[in-house]
Amino acid sequence: MFRRSHILVLFSLVLSMGLMAAGCKKKAKHAAKGEACDSKTKCDGGTQCHLGKCEDLSMTSKACVYLRSTSKAIMDASPKSLIKGVNHKPDVDFISAITSAGANIYKTFGRKLSQSQCENMINCQLPKLGIGYGWFWTRAAFEANKTIPQGGIAIPKNPISIVSVIQKQGSMGEDTTLFPEEKIKMMQEHRIGCVSKVKFRVREKFAGFVTFHYWKHKCQFKPADKNKQDSSPSWDCKGDEILNKPYYTQTIYLYPFTDAQLKAKAKGLKGKGKQSFLTGNPGTYEIDIWAYNPIDEKLFPQHKQFEGKELEAMKAFSEFKFCPKYTDNTFNNGCACLGFSPSKITVTTSPDPFYLPFDEEACTKAAK
Repeated sequence: MFRRSHILVLFSLVLSMGLMAAGCKKKAKHAAKGEACDSKTKCDGGTQCHLGKCEDLSMTSKACVYLRSTSKAIMDASPKSLIKGVNHKPDVDFISAITSAGANIYKTFGRKLSQSQCENMINCQLPKLGIGYGWFWTRAAFEANKTIPQGGIAIPKNPISIVSVIQKQGSMGEDTTLFPEEKIKMMQEHRIGCVSKVKFRVREKFAGFVTFHYWKHKCQFKPADKNKQDSSPSWDCKGDEILNKPYYTQTIYLYPFTDAQLKAKAKGLKGKGKQSFLTGNPGTYEIDIWAYNPIDEKLFPQHKQFEGKELEAMKAFSEFKFCPKYTDNTFNNGCACLGFSPSKITVTTSPDPFYLPFDEEACTKAAK
């Protein structure tokens, strides 16, 4: 009897302890998207524990879709097609660096990326692609997505205005710090040209290409009337016409640098004289715009070449301005500013689709 009761008591005790143990068993910890997690946490809503947080790793968020298509577009883009119609020779080194960076971003999609990682890459990696040369990746991105990313700023079409133009004859040298490289190459045969010191204003932040255009008089040569004693040759001019050929235009790229970027650039330019640094930031700037005088009488009638007896006859009219026959001496050639509309320069623009500012402080915090 005693043994049976003892056994019953012992059984009850074990059963009670088992029930207590079952009641004390901890429930699995749950966490919502964005909340902290570890190996013992169950992430809700289809999210997974990723780098200590419950994250959506489907990579179907708006940010991830944009980043994937943009990085692929940067890899595949053709520089010439992106700026078709703009007279600019892309820098191969810059393009290669931006393309490589785009490829590295695209490779990260082979691993799982969270929405927050995609957003961080858009805000902190894309703005650093080709600083000062952002046209390549922004145009490739817009062509692929037909939209601008969150935080991107749409560029105004034409916030550039001419303040003043001082036009004079000039001769082209070889120093690329003093003369535009593309004009040096262009002006190998005839070094005498027309140079205009142009002051222009940027009213709003601008990223894109600005092309400065010379204008010409629309003229025809009117020889002296042999039947009139005091008759002299002249140019019969009727209005002006904008010039679009590279000989008579000059294109630059403007970019709205941040204060930090400008300070870094200023250090790089230290000791190189007072050469102005052109930016897309609001302000007034000054630049030399060159025009070359090639032998093209159909395009530029007042560059008509006089030679032989006709040239000797023209010399008799001291007040008549004309072009003598070009010679082999490059520094004695050209008609300088003859035929150009005096002090008339206008601009056309090819703005980038957007500008994406770089918030260094926010990106530094996000990286910690």
